[in-house]
Amino acid sequence: MKKLILLLPILISVATFGQATKQENKPLSKIEAISEKSGELQKKEYQDLGKVAGVKFQVLTITNIVNNTQVRGLRMEYTGYGTYASTIIAFLDADEFDGLIKTFDYCLTTVVTAAPPDNDVEYNFRSRDGFSAGAFNYKGKWRGYVKLEQYDSRSQSDFDVDDMKKIKDLLEVAKSKL
Repeated sequence: MKKLILLLPILISVATFGQATKQENKPLSKIEAISEKSGELQKKEYQDLGKVAGVKFQVLTITNIVNNTQVRGLRMEYTGYGTYASTIIAFLDADEFDGLIKTFDYCLTTVVTAAPPDNDVEYNFRSRDGFSAGAFNYKGKWRGYVKLEQYDSRSQSDFDVDDMKKIKDLLEVAKSKL
């Protein structure tokens, strides 16, 4: 029993310090990786596209001033709900646009035009940094969603089919600006 009492603080400290935080494990998009580089002078340009279902969409262009290289992508911003609501930001790299546009296109032309099934069904697109979007059936009705943080349910915005079309249109405008 005494050995167990002596080992308990060691086990607790190993368990506490051995866990990585969510941010340490989060994969970065290409635009985030470049944005977080140190020792470089960068210019960031934001072009507003609009706001749908509480999510603000912007085209983000980061230019490295020293070597004159650029990277572009989509920046999404959503303020969660609740007492301790915070602003959540996600990025979508330019090479991921087609996949997300095709997801919304498929959902709009095939999924939401069919009757929702009796069981729960979800169509899901996931970006390299954990952003996800798609459609699901809820109480016999199709709904769309975007979720900016993979492990934060407060970062999800659910919307109707009309907003899904608006978001798809915004994505196509953003793609044309890349």
